[in-house]
Amino acid sequence: MGTIKHPHMLPELSVYYCWELFKHQAFGADEIEQEELVMIGRKIVRKCGGVPLAAKALGDGRLDAEDVGDDAWNELYRRSLFQDIEVDEFGKVTSFKMHDLVHDLAQFVADEEVCCITDEDYAPVLFERKRIQHLSDYRWWLHSTQLHQVKSLRTYIKSKATKELSSDVLKCYSLRLLHISLREELSASIVDLKHLKYLNLSCSDFKTLPESLCKLLNLKILKLDYCQRLQKLPDSLVRLKALQQLSLKVCRSLSRLPPYIGKLNSLRSLSMYFVGEQKGFLLAELGLLKLKRDLEIKHLERVKNITDAKESNMSSKKLNNLMLRWSIVREGELEGNDEEVLEALQPCTETLQSLRVEGYQGVRFPPWMSTPFLKNLTSLELWCCTNCIKLPVLRNLRSLKRLEINQQYLSLRSLPSLIRLSSEDGENQFPSLSTLDIEDCPHFWLQGLPSLKRLTMRRNPKLKMCPGLECLPCLEDLTIDSCEEVEGLRFMTALKKLALINLINIKSLPECFGDLPLLRELRIFGCYKLMRLPTSLSLSRLETIMLRQFFLKEKESTIHSTQLHQVKSLRTYVDSRTTDELSYDVLRCYSLRVLHLSRWKELSSSIGDLKHLRYLNLSYGDFKTLPESLCKLLNLQILKLDYCYSLQKLPNSLERGFLLAELGQLKLKRNLDIKHLEKVKSGNDAKEINMSIKQLNKLTLTWGRFREGKLEGNDEEVLEALEPCTETLLSLRVEGYQGND
Repeated sequence: MGTIKHPHMLPELSVYYCWELFKHQAFGADEIEQEELVMIGRKIVRKCGGVPLAAKALGDGRLDAEDVGDDAWNELYRRSLFQDIEVDEFGKVTSFKMHDLVHDLAQFVADEEVCCITDEDYAPVLFERKRIQHLSDYRWWLHSTQLHQVKSLRTYIKSKATKELSSDVLKCYSLRLLHISLREELSASIVDLKHLKYLNLSCSDFKTLPESLCKLLNLKILKLDYCQRLQKLPDSLVRLKALQQLSLKVCRSLSRLPPYIGKLNSLRSLSMYFVGEQKGFLLAELGLLKLKRDLEIKHLERVKNITDAKESNMSSKKLNNLMLRWSIVREGELEGNDEEVLEALQPCTETLQSLRVEGYQGVRFPPWMSTPFLKNLTSLELWCCTNCIKLPVLRNLRSLKRLEINQQYLSLRSLPSLIRLSSEDGENQFPSLSTLDIEDCPHFWLQGLPSLKRLTMRRNPKLKMCPGLECLPCLEDLTIDSCEEVEGLRFMTALKKLALINLINIKSLPECFGDLPLLRELRIFGCYKLMRLPTSLSLSRLETIMLRQFFLKEKESTIHSTQLHQVKSLRTYVDSRTTDELSYDVLRCYSLRVLHLSRWKELSSSIGDLKHLRYLNLSYGDFKTLPESLCKLLNLQILKLDYCYSLQKLPNSLERGFLLAELGQLKLKRNLDIKHLEKVKSGNDAKEINMSIKQLNKLTLTWGRFREGKLEGNDEEVLEALEPCTETLLSLRVEGYQGND
């Protein structure tokens, strides 16, 4: 082939055509142009010099705001401006703190613009600030009526649930960010907050959202997580063209999304999608959405046309966590459809870290689940896959750290190949596997897993280990639940937590459980026939013991606390067995912080020697009195005596006959039951309790039925003085009240 002497020179694209090419790559054909983005895009186009490849590459490879934010955060992290970083099992940062110096600098720069209310005395002071823009109320000291004084407010975060969104909040017209939980429906006046970009209504109790919400055209993030009563979203939600994130985690009552969700071109994060059978609800609606992060797709049994599954274009979405769910109970579905649908839903292999498949009724899994290109997959969950005859070839998934197989509805033939996790030639498929949860796999044998740290076995009739293997050298957390036999476990010298639950036929444990030198937590629940622990069991490092065997006969039990004398580091002791008295050996565990004794018949006076005790629960006890030494526990913060029906008297140093006014300075929360209000002499005494500052959810006020020398009309005065905080109160009960109104 000869050289070309006179190559043809293509002319440069005009600015107009270069812009059209760039716009098509960057935004898609149907997206509405946003003025600020158009200005930026045209500047980029001018720098392309009319070269079509440059316009196409720059348009298609643009970074969104989240990518830019991640880069900025990573740069700050590299420069040590953050500390106390916490990550999840996939390595994602879940929380972090500013370095103290960075925090001080941020406060100095923000000056009066940022305010966080954590104290009741601070609330009035904040309104002396004229420039406050960001306000967080974490203690309920701020009443919404005070907000009208703040004209420049941009951010409002209220940490506790409120009855409704008050009109005063709705008059903060400059708000960009609102985070609040509601116990009633969201007001239609939310439309007045036209500048709102971030709206978090998580953990609210409403069933629907007003259609006016869809007029917030600047809204970018809408979070509705844990709104468990939410049944329906507004159909006009697709008008929110700027919406980038729609989070619907644990919205259990929600059964569908608005139609044509695919028209939300800016959407980058959608936590849940419901497949429908009508136009606008098909799986293909996901096709044009450039989604990231997490996605759960429900009702895949409704996919009748495989083309819809292919048009969802899952491989183009940069998902980290993907959940694919078919309903377990179906009517009239096409046979064999599951395998074709799952094959068509192949995700992006470069970004996927966690995959869960639930209710799948295919016989085999598709090849892409065995591909070595799923190199970043660390978690795989297979739930209720009732017809599968074998697992994917998992040895190619070298990064897999967590495997969970749940077959609660599985017949015995469903996974006949699940005998062991190694390959036929003995090669270990899971060199990095750290967490394994196996449930209802009747023929399973556990073999060598050198990196396994957490193992949970539930409802596996015969739990066995492959012979000749020192198989769990790194195991730290072991839970055995509802297994009839436990054989072959050994070499667990790294074990720190051991839980034995509902082993109803096991009378003794193998001696392998005795060689646990690092054991820190021991839990034994519902092992009704268990007579003894291994004699070699080492408790020297134990910090927590929990024993709950509710129906065990006292004389049959030889699980005594006599071994506790060797435990010097014990911090928590929980024992729900019915016993006459607390063992002397438990009372010598002087490091105890938490002591929970249910169904005990007598409490020794030596309880006063546990001077570090902070939490003492004696609920369901059968004792009549408590020892005076209980009052020596000066570090005690919580004392529970619930359902102690035989208890007649408290120690004398506690039973002083409290005046109602002594509750006045206590910052009480949750539930309060006040009895014998007939003994209150006047309304002034009742006012001193200061009920309005207590964040109570449930309040019971009781007057005695039989009274002597009671002033008439006092009940009304006392009840009026006991007005609680209406913002937090959910339940009110009044008994024995003899007022007229």
